[in-house]
Amino acid sequence: MRLSEISRRSEDRVSGLEAKISEFSEMLGTAERLRSQDQQTIQKLRDRIIQVVISVHQKLLLGALMIHGCMSFYCAALGDIYLSVWHRSFPVDSPLFLHYVHCSCIMLIVLALCTLFLHYVHCSCIMLLRNQ
Repeated sequence: MRLSEISRRSEDRVSGLEAKISEFSEMLGTAERLRSQDQQTIQKLRDRIIQVVISVHQKLLLGALMIHGCMSFYCAALGDIYLSVWHRSFPVDSPLFLHYVHCSCIMLIVLALCTLFLHYVHCSCIMLLRNQ
């Protein structure tokens, strides 16, 4: 009787351990499946962030390039006007000549700022993309 009781208890213990192993195995499978889904979601979000950063970079770069191009064109036009008309028509100490020089300096400063902004936008976006 004693031997059969020990045997029954051992079998009960083994079946209990098997049930726990089965339960843990099921929990592990669920956790692995959820982890895989999370990894896929993280990758999708990472890809979307990169797309948004690239899109913003392109829009900022395009805007800055347009401003830079307009300012470059305006500065070149002012230079052409100066060379073709004002240099022959006005002495260097005339108020119109001084006004032209003042406007040209402002335009060159704005052009330089646009150039710096282009560089900043480009470098910032590259740094963001590298950190992804």
